[in-house]
Amino acid sequence: MVSHLGIVKRKYYKPSNATLINKDHDMRLSWEGDAESIEINETDYNLQQCDCDSPSEHTINGRRIDLEAHLIHKSKSGKFVVISIIYKLGHADSFLTQGIVDPRMSEIGNHKYGQ
Repeated sequence: MVSHLGIVKRKYYKPSNATLINKDHDMRLSWEGDAESIEINETDYNLQQCDCDSPSEHTINGRRIDLEAHLIHKSKSGKFVVISIIYKLGHADSFLTQGIVDPRMSEIGNHKYGQ
C-alpha cells in the first residue's frame, strides 16, 4: 500500500461488455471500453480488469483470506493503480450486489455465496 498517492475518487461505474476467463488458479474479468473510472491527484485511471483469487494471493498475519479481488486501473499515460479487496465468506457484500456480479451465481469451493 502506498499512502502518499492521495485520495481515490470514484468517478463512475457503468454497464460495459466484459469477458470472464477461468484461469484455474483465478478468475479474470476484462472490460471492453469505459466501464469505470477513478481519479487520484487529478489523473484518471480506467478499469481494465478484475482478478479474483480463492484463497487470496496475499496473506494477513500469515493467513490467507477466502477471496481477494484486484481491480486493475490504467491511466492514458500507461500508469497502473490496483485496488485490492478481501472477502470473508458470509452475508452478501454491497460491492457485489451493485450489479457487478450476481452473488446468487457465485461459488467458492463447496460454498455458495451468502450461505
